[in-house]
Amino acid sequence: MLEATVLSRDEHSPIDKTTSLLQWGDPSINDPGNETNPGCLIDVFARVGGASLERGVSTDVMVQLNSGNIYGDNLWLWRADHVQLRPMEKANFPHISPLYRQTVKGECNVNNGIVVNGANVTMVGLAVEHTNQ
Repeated sequence: MLEATVLSRDEHSPIDKTTSLLQWGDPSINDPGNETNPGCLIDVFARVGGASLERGVSTDVMVQLNSGNIYGDNLWLWRADHVQLRPMEKANFPHISPLYRQTVKGECNVNNGIVVNGANVTMVGLAVEHTNQ
C-alpha cells in the first residue's frame, strides 16, 4: 500500500517537480520499455487521506508511468472522500454519515490517480476515485 503524507516544499525544491506516490521511470528520458519483457504492476493500493486525522496530506499524482510496455492489474487509487473525526468533532454532513467527516475542497488533495507517459501500457482492473482533476 502506498499512502500520502503531508507534502512540504522548501526553498531548494524545484517548484515544477511533480510529486507522486509511485514513479516508474525518469520523466526526462524517452524509455520505450521492452516489449518482450514488459514491466508489471500488480495489486497496488494507493490512498491520499482517510487513515489518520491529518487532512493536509497531498500528492500531485498517485502513479506516474514514464516508460512503455507496462502491464498493470488490480490498481485501486483512492483519494479520501471521508476522514476520521477529530475528538469532539461532529460530522459535517451527518445525513451522509454521522461517523466520518466528508472531505471538502482543499483536503487530501491529489490531481490525478494515474498519468501515463509511455506507449503500449495496458491496465486492467483499474479504479481511480475522487481525484481533483
